[in-house]
Amino acid sequence: MKIEIIKPNQNKKQINIINTIITLLLGILLLFNNNDLIVIACKVIGLLVFLDGIYISIKTKNINMGIYQIIIGILLFFLAEFIETSIRIIIGIIILIIGINKLIWTITYDKKNYLVLLLALILIGSAIYCIFFQNIILSVIGIILIISSILNMIEYFKTR
Repeated sequence: MKIEIIKPNQNKKQINIINTIITLLLGILLLFNNNDLIVIACKVIGLLVFLDGIYISIKTKNINMGIYQIIIGILLFFLAEFIETSIRIIIGIIILIIGINKLIWTITYDKKNYLVLLLALILIGSAIYCIFFQNIILSVIGIILIISSILNMIEYFKTR
């Protein structure tokens, strides 16, 4: 049996510019409007689950499964804001607990480690921001997507 390793041709690097633009737009949405994005995603998923429940009820004659899906779809659609707020608060509380634990550990055991102290204070501040304003995790993901898109665009125009 012969195994061949296919090496990419460095001269013909191609980066899909459409995917890069879509990634850039998604990153911008996540950075500036992530709460609305979660609400819209919940409503779209709720609508799709609702429609699938109707389809299952009609086509497969499985009324029980169809009714369950219709109810779940309606709940997802109408409770989208509640779901977004719950996700934001839960993530904020988790980040807050991690920050407080780091702060207590630094004050108790390692008083001269200012980097960990700074990290703990940043985590606590991020948690408060996440709980009351926006989901900071999604904002960070948005920043990463924007940076990745910019790097892909630079690579695309360098190889043209």
